[in-house]
Amino acid sequence: MVELRIGCRKSRLATIQTEQAGAYICSRSPGVSFRLVGFETSGDRIAGSLARAGGKGHFVREVEAALVSDAANLAIHCLKDMPGNEIESDELIIAGFLPREDPADVFISTRYASIADLPPGARVGTSSPRRAALLRAMRPDLEIDGEFRGSIDTRIQKVRDGQVDATLLAAAGLNRVGETVFNGHRLTPETFLPAIGQGTLALQCLAHDTEVRAICEAANDPDAQYAAVAERTCLRLLDGDCHSAIAGLCARADGRWRFSASVYQLDGTNSVAVALDVLDNEPAQAFGGRMAEALLNAGAALFLPTRGASDR
Repeated sequence: MVELRIGCRKSRLATIQTEQAGAYICSRSPGVSFRLVGFETSGDRIAGSLARAGGKGHFVREVEAALVSDAANLAIHCLKDMPGNEIESDELIIAGFLPREDPADVFISTRYASIADLPPGARVGTSSPRRAALLRAMRPDLEIDGEFRGSIDTRIQKVRDGQVDATLLAAAGLNRVGETVFNGHRLTPETFLPAIGQGTLALQCLAHDTEVRAICEAANDPDAQYAAVAERTCLRLLDGDCHSAIAGLCARADGRWRFSASVYQLDGTNSVAVALDVLDNEPAQAFGGRMAEALLNAGAALFLPTRGASDR
């Protein structure tokens, strides 16, 4: 019997999704069991903006350190929480991707049915530059609370308490915890493009651990892998980070892959958008590279802080 020791953040969502993922992985490899090894990451302890605190890496560093120290032999990450330029190293590798959940965002409010239903001056809580830019583009009359953070439970409670009029949450997280939300309105990806990697769980282990790698490969979903590699390649080539307002979704449409992506000025006043269809037999990495090139050719660098854009 092989035991997976899965490093896991201690939040309710992380615990539930890791248990679900562990059960799925074991169902694909008979003779494998798992247990959780819980960690509180620095990202969980930060109350304010992640961007000012140094970025998304706060959610993964302690868990990655546990892999290196052998406190755990597998980590399961929300792909959208992984820094765009830090997915693999000489020691660590992404060995698989689980089937993708719903990548969409959900509008949450106790009083209002949709973004359009919000009155002028309504306060919407989100620390995501992408969500904030999209909201500002759609409704420049809204007030955005950029310090609004916390677990799913914390953010929902803040809405219930009236700290904000509304917030946006990932549909995948809500589905995983089985949360039935008051006035929850799913925002279609066609109208509100999700984050790169949203809804995808990545399996990370030591590069030299051939046993765990084989288990991850048995659980790998080829479609989730193709989309993840295409989206992450685009993000890396754009130098995207937690200061950037980048959205993208690679998904099958009528049996063929289609990649839609946008880069927004942080205040929502300008953006570039590109949609590409896959070429015959085009590898995911090449597809993602072609999208990054198309966005940059369309002027995306003007809106990317890592490429010298202003924070307007």
